[in-house]
Amino acid sequence: MSFSGHRNPLIAYLNGSASTEERRQVEHWVRLSPANRQLLHKLRLAPHPEEVIDQEGFQLSTFRRLTEEPEPAESEPEEPHDFVAAAFTTGWWMLGAKVAALLMLLLPVYILFQSQLNALFDQPASVWVETHTPAGETQLLQWADGSRALLYDNSSLRHREGQAEELFLEGMASFEIHHEGLPIRIHIGQAEVLVEDAAFEIRQQTGEIELVVESGSLSVVRNQGDQPVAIRSPQRLTLALQD
Repeated sequence: MSFSGHRNPLIAYLNGSASTEERRQVEHWVRLSPANRQLLHKLRLAPHPEEVIDQEGFQLSTFRRLTEEPEPAESEPEEPHDFVAAAFTTGWWMLGAKVAALLMLLLPVYILFQSQLNALFDQPASVWVETHTPAGETQLLQWADGSRALLYDNSSLRHREGQAEELFLEGMASFEIHHEGLPIRIHIGQAEVLVEDAAFEIRQQTGEIELVVESGSLSVVRNQGDQPVAIRSPQRLTLALQD
């Protein structure tokens, strides 16, 4: 189809009646190739430009196709950001970082605790030792804290090996106790002597117990649940044993 019967943008451009859009189309078409510029120049010189256009076989559809700017490709709509999911993911990441930092801080504590626990279980179980002196003999016992006991004849003393924290006496003995920490407990029948730093003698006789304090002080509990009775040097105390 030729330009005959249709408004020709080129003719309108040449005679000055082109609209703004038509002028834009023609100027764009001229810039497309040197041949287009030559044709426009030829049309300006021709007395009848329409005839030149028909002779060139230039179609209006071709002109429009060449001058129309391609429409931008339709872009796919962007998916909306899932701010909730992003915040959730970020929150988990922050939580993981805090947990990792906490574990790094607790690791030395765990290692120290584990080593102490292993050392505790690796220690051999304490063994109870009982020392007995026959008639006419005595025996001196000493412990690592400096405490010692002189066990008289026909007497016995039971204690944990190497430790003086808890003693069980039957008979008579002299003690020098120098102990730091919890008091040493000495059991005589139903009575119990609590002492930290003192020198004293315990005599267990038929139906009674006699305590003689030479230096320092100690406490005596007659029966379990009773209030302790304090004894200081140079006091003497006799307790009747209950059946």
